[in-house]
This record gives sequence, C-alpha cells and structure tokens, in this order.
Amino acid sequence: MDKQQLQNWIEAYLEGTDYELITLEVSAGNDILVEIDRLQGVDVDFCAELNRYLVEKLDHYAEGTKNTEHGTKNTEQGIQSTEHGTQNTEHGIQSTEQGTKNTEHGTKNTEHGIQSTEQGTKNTEHGIQNTEHGTQNKERRAQNTEHGIQNTEHGIQNTEHGIQNTEHGTQNTEHGIQNTERRAQSELDYSLEVGSVSLTDPFKTKMQYEKNLGHDVEVMVVESQGSKDRSSGSKAVKYHGQLVSVDEETFSVDVEEKVAVEGKKRKELQVVTYTWRYDEPKYVKYDLKF
Repeated sequence: MDKQQLQNWIEAYLEGTDYELITLEVSAGNDILVEIDRLQGVDVDFCAELNRYLVEKLDHYAEGTKNTEHGTKNTEQGIQSTEHGTQNTEHGIQSTEQGTKNTEHGTKNTEHGIQSTEQGTKNTEHGIQNTEHGTQNKERRAQNTEHGIQNTEHGIQNTEHGIQNTEHGTQNTEHGIQNTERRAQSELDYSLEVGSVSLTDPFKTKMQYEKNLGHDVEVMVVESQGSKDRSSGSKAVKYHGQLVSVDEETFSVDVEEKVAVEGKKRKELQVVTYTWRYDEPKYVKYDLKF
C-alpha cells in the first residue's frame, strides 16, 4: 500500500475544512489507521464520510493495480511477438536481397550469352560450334534468371509473412495496453480505521496545543540529574499543569510547585511558568484525571 498516495487522498479531502490529519499509519499487513482533529472537535459523520471516500479510492486503486499487472504481461507478450515479426521481416528482406543478386547475376550471364551469340554469328564459318555454345550459355543464363526471379518471389513472400507477424505483434501490444487501462473486478486485502485522536495520545500539531489551551496537560522532559535545567540528560521528569499560551515556536505551562521563600522555613506552593519549544519535550498530552 502506497502511504504517500493515501496521504495525498486524505489531504485533498480535508482541503478547505478546518480538519487536520494527525496520524496515518500503514502496517505491513495493510492495516490502515487514520486520525483527524480540529479545534471544535471531531464530528462522527465527517469521519464516516471520510471512511467511505477512502474505501472507494482504495478499491479503485486495487483494481488498477491488478489490471496493470495483467496489462504488463500482455504488453510483454506483444513485444515478443513484434520482435519475432521483425526477425521474420529481416529474414524476408535478406531473401529478397539474395534473390535480387541472383537476378542480377542471371541478367549479366544472359548479356554474356548474347555477346557470345553475336560473336558466334560473326564468325559463322569458324565459329559454328561457338554459336552452339553461346546458345547453350544463353539457355543456362535464362534458367539462372528464372531461378533469380523465383528467389525474389520467395523473398517477397517471406517479407509479407514478416510484416504479418509484425502486425500481430502490434495488435498484441495494443491488447496489452487496453488491458492495462481496463479495470478488473478485484479487491485489495486491507483494513481501515478512521477516527478522532485518542484523548491520551501525545500532541503532534500546533492546532492540538491551541485546542487544549486552558486545559491541564502532562509534559515529559529529559533533564540533568537534580536540576530543573531542561537540557539533555538522563532523568525523565513529568510536569503537570495548565497550558496557558501557545505561539509559533513555543508553549507555556503553569505548574504549581513548592518553592523556598526568603524569611520562611517552609516552602510555599506557588505557580511557576515553564516555557518549552515544541521539539524539546519527549511528549505533551492531555492530563486525564479521575
């Protein structure tokens, strides 16, 4: 299954709406998961419509794939037939050329025979025998000419057979192309699930942050041991607080923490605002509390 093709179909369907594609997963067994979201929440009917749209696209895609395979095989057979026809045509042309050469040799021999006959006529008294020999040569040359003509005819016939085979090959190629274009009645084995993003899934787009403004979120970051510095480190720390701001590059969360207050022995609970870039946390998700 072509994941990019699936994504193109979904994005084309969502274009002009306020929905966004959040998740697209395709397993090795063609199990397809599509998750969408929007600020106002996901409508169940919209999910059903998107599901029907994708089923139709996938079925057509499967039919086209099957037909392409059959068409390719037929096209290959047509090409092979064309090659055989071309070979036969070449053999026919060679035979024609050979016949033409024999005709030329026969013509030359006839001319020599005529010359010999003329020479024999001029030398009637001394060349009666030469005249007879010239006549015999003429007959032999005429026979050679006939053989040359016959070879030419055979060459032409072979050429015609080669042309016919070429035409058959061309027809087979055309049938292969037609089969490629024709849809077969078949289905691709797949499963499809279209729905909204799970409430506990990590955020993947800025829109999801905007959707959860004012809600409690859970943020996991990796920090240095014993430090609140949010640099890379070996300790994963979870922050629970309210998502209070979202901009193009960062988001901020208000977290209630006990902090040391000057002049007091006990730490007091205060709100501390943390700001992260979108790529800093390991994940950010809705903080579902029971």
